[in-house]
Amino acid sequence: MRRLGSVPTAILLVAFAIAAGDNLDRASAARAIDSLEIASGPAPAHYAVIGDVVQDFPALAKLVDTVEVDLGTPAAHAHLLEGWSFDETQPDGSTVVWGLGGRSSIWFHTSRAAALLITFRVMPFTRPGFPQQEIAVSLNGEPIGKRVLAAQHRTYMMTLPEGHLRLGRNLLEFEYAYSGAPAEIGEAPLGEAAYAALWHWIRFHGAITAPAPTVDTAQAMLTIPAGAGAEYYLDAPAASELVIAGLHLRGSTALALEVEPDGGSPHAVRLVADRESLRMPLGEAGIKKISMTALRIGDSPDENARVEIAAPAVVAPPAPVPPPVPRPDRPARRPNVILYVIDTLRADHLGAYGYERPTSPHIDAFAREAVVFSRAQAQASWTRPAVASIFTGLNVRSHGIVELETGLATDASTLAERLRDAGYRTAGFSLNRQVDSAMGFAQGFDAYEVFDTTTEVVQPAAAWLRANAGAAPLFLFAHAIEPHHPYEAKQEYRDLLAPGIDPQVGSKENVGILEPLGFKSEISRQRTRFGQPVVNSERGGPQRDDLVALYDAEVRAADAQFQRFVEVLRDAGLYDESIVILVADHGEELYDHGRLTHGMTLYAEQLRVPLLIKFPRGWNAGRRFDGAAAQIDILPTVLDFAGLPPGEAIDGRSLLDEIAAPSPRPIPVFSLIHWFGGHAESVVYGRYKLIHNLRRNALARPAFEVFDQQADPVEQHNLWRDRPVLTRFLRALLRRDAARPTALEAVQAELPDGMREHLRALGYID
Repeated sequence: MRRLGSVPTAILLVAFAIAAGDNLDRASAARAIDSLEIASGPAPAHYAVIGDVVQDFPALAKLVDTVEVDLGTPAAHAHLLEGWSFDETQPDGSTVVWGLGGRSSIWFHTSRAAALLITFRVMPFTRPGFPQQEIAVSLNGEPIGKRVLAAQHRTYMMTLPEGHLRLGRNLLEFEYAYSGAPAEIGEAPLGEAAYAALWHWIRFHGAITAPAPTVDTAQAMLTIPAGAGAEYYLDAPAASELVIAGLHLRGSTALALEVEPDGGSPHAVRLVADRESLRMPLGEAGIKKISMTALRIGDSPDENARVEIAAPAVVAPPAPVPPPVPRPDRPARRPNVILYVIDTLRADHLGAYGYERPTSPHIDAFAREAVVFSRAQAQASWTRPAVASIFTGLNVRSHGIVELETGLATDASTLAERLRDAGYRTAGFSLNRQVDSAMGFAQGFDAYEVFDTTTEVVQPAAAWLRANAGAAPLFLFAHAIEPHHPYEAKQEYRDLLAPGIDPQVGSKENVGILEPLGFKSEISRQRTRFGQPVVNSERGGPQRDDLVALYDAEVRAADAQFQRFVEVLRDAGLYDESIVILVADHGEELYDHGRLTHGMTLYAEQLRVPLLIKFPRGWNAGRRFDGAAAQIDILPTVLDFAGLPPGEAIDGRSLLDEIAAPSPRPIPVFSLIHWFGGHAESVVYGRYKLIHNLRRNALARPAFEVFDQQADPVEQHNLWRDRPVLTRFLRALLRRDAARPTALEAVQAELPDGMREHLRALGYID
C-alpha cells in the first residue's frame, strides 16, 4: 500500500496531470493530491460487500455540468435549494421565479478546474425609502462579490474564482439587502410573501455539455462521460474500503476520485491511467460521500471521452454475529390483538413522553405495563395514509394513498385479513370517516362501522368484545377522534387544563380563521433589511397559548376514554392475555412551524406519535425502547408474537428482537405527504432527520431541512448548509426508497355524501 501524500508519488501525479492537458493545471493537480491511500489487488476474501455502486445506481446522484438554471421551468427545480417562490410566466412568455426572504441559493456541478464566468438576469423588488437592492454573492460559503441592481430587468456578470470552486457539486448563494411584502406598498395581489428579486436565469459559460452517467448491470460497469460525475453516499463501518475491479480511461479523460466524511475535509486523487484494480480505505466509520468526476483533458471536445469503472463497491470486514436474543414464550392459544388508535395525538403532550401538564394519568399508568417506543414515527401527517400503513405494514409510497380521493387497494393484505385467516374474529369501529369502508378499510373485518363524532368508540367496541369474548382469539380496531380539532372538550376537562378560556377559541369556525393567520405570521418573519428581520421574529400564532390549553383538555378527555376501554378489557377477562397497542395516527402542529392543525408538513410535532405495546403476561413491561420504530412495524410485530409469518413483502419489521437487543446500526424510517398543500418526504436515520420539500410555497422553506433530533427535538435549527454530506446521504436514502417497486396501486374512490359532510366538519374540505 502506498501513500499519495509522499513526495515521490505527488511529483509523479502532478507530472502526469500537466502532461495530460491544460484543463488539469499545476495548481489544481497539486491541490487534488491529499492523504488518500490506494493499492492494487482485490479486497480480502472474507470481506463483505456493504455497498454495490452498480446495484445502487438508482440511488446515485448522477450529475452533469450545469449549463443553465432556467428559472420558472421544471428543469430548474432540482437546482433550487432555498428562498424561491412558485414558477411564474411573464406576459411576454418568459418564465421567472421570485427570490424570497433574505437569501436564495442553488447548487451547480462543474468538472472544470478553471474559473467559471456566470451571467444572471434579474430585476429587484423595490421599496419606497429603501436604497437600491443589492445582492451579495458567495460560493461554497466564501464571499466573491456584490452587485447593485438597477430597477429594470438587467443581465449581470460575475466570475466564480478557481480558488473557491470545487470539482463536482458547488453551492451558490445570493443574499439580499432587503425583502418585503408587495401588500405593504399597495400591490396586494402578489400576496404576503417576502419578495426580494425576480429571476429569469443563471448561466455558466464554458461548462462542458455531457450525457449523464450510465450503468451496465450485466457487465457491472459504471460509465461516466467526460464532464459528468456521480456521487455515492453510505454509512460506512470501520475498516471499509472502496474497491474497483478495473479502471479504463477512454479518450482524453481522467478520473477525479474524492472521499468526504460528514463534517470533515475531502480527500481526493486524480487518476490519469488505466488500472487493473484499485483499493482505497475510507477511514473512520461514519457517513461519507464518494464522488467520481470524469475530467476532460485538453480543450478540444471528444464526444467519446469517458471513464469506465468496473464493479465499484464498498467492502468491510464482516460484522460480528450478535448473541441470540431471548424470544417471548408464546401461549398455547394465540393472543387477542387490541389496536387502539387515538387521532391527532402528539407524543410530547403525554406524561409518559415527558410532558409536564397532567394530560394523561391513565395512559401513563398503561405505559408502566407496556413497552414505550420513545421515537416512533408516523408514516404520514393525516389519517388515511397513516392508518393504511398501520393496517398493511407498508410505507405511503408502497400503498399509494396520497390524495383525498384515493383508497386502499383491494389486493392489500391487511392485518385484519391475516389474523382472520389464522382463525381470529375481527371487528373495527372508528369515529373518523377518513377510514370509511368506502375507502377500502373494512377489508378483513367481520364487523366494521364508522360513527359520527358524537359517539364514544368505547361503546360499540365494548358490546362486540362482550359478545365475542372466549369464542376465538379476537382482533379489535378502535379509533377515537379526540383530540382532533375542533378543540371542544367537556367542561370537566377544560376546568382541569383550560380554566377560564373561552371554548369558542377552539371551535371549528375559529380554527378555520386562525389557521391562515398563523401561516401569514410565519411568512412575515422572513421580511428582512440588511440581514435583520423587520418584524417580530418570535414564533407563534394568534391565541396559541389558549389553543394549546384547549388541545390539552382534549388529550385529557381521550385519556379518560382510553381508561374506560381498558376497564372493559379487564372486566371481560381479556386484558392480561392480549396484545394491547396504543398508537396515534399523527400529531398536531399548534403553530410550531407556522400552521395550526395537520396534514401539510412533516415536522416532529406531526410525525412523532405515541406507540405503546402491552404484551401478554407482562413481557418487557415498563421497558423504554429508544431505537427506530414506526407505524409499519406494528403488523410484523403482532404477527411475530402470534407465531404467524409476515407473508408477502412488507416495509416494516418485527420489533421483538430489538426490544431485547436494539440494532447497533440506525434503520431509516420514511414518511410522505402529497396532498392538501403539503408535498414533502422525510427520513429519520439515527438522531438525524431530513425533510425534502417537494414543492415551493410562500413560506420559502428550503428544499432540504436537516435536524439533529437529539439536540433539537422541536426541529428549529436547519443543518443542511453546515452538513452537506449528511444532507445528501439522507437524500440518497429517499432516492433508494423511491426506486423500490410499489407494492399496491391505490384505488380512485368517490367520497359518499355522508363522508363528505363528516370531512367538512373536521376541516378537511370546504
